[in-house]
Amino acid sequence: MDQLSGAVSWNATANQSEHCLPVMVAKSAVLDTKASAPPGSRIITTETLATLRMDVLSFVKDISIADGWKRQSAVQAALDAYALTADRVVMSHSVVPEA
Repeated sequence: MDQLSGAVSWNATANQSEHCLPVMVAKSAVLDTKASAPPGSRIITTETLATLRMDVLSFVKDISIADGWKRQSAVQAALDAYALTADRVVMSHSVVPEA
């Protein structure tokens, strides 16, 4: 968590106008008793990573049907269906850290 907090602090200084969403990949969302996550942090756990993997595979399967990958509307519909858009992918495939 200390490394993630440092990266968030650096980003706040280097990119003052940019919002940052702290994300960490870990086996569990449960923090050590001495750890504190930066505000708004998300954890991609073993379970949520498995869900993300399945959603990506389902997305690929969907757009492969009838050359869907050639049609923007089919790609967009599949991205939306599996929450793989930039505004939803992290929030849908991660959890809030637990104390």
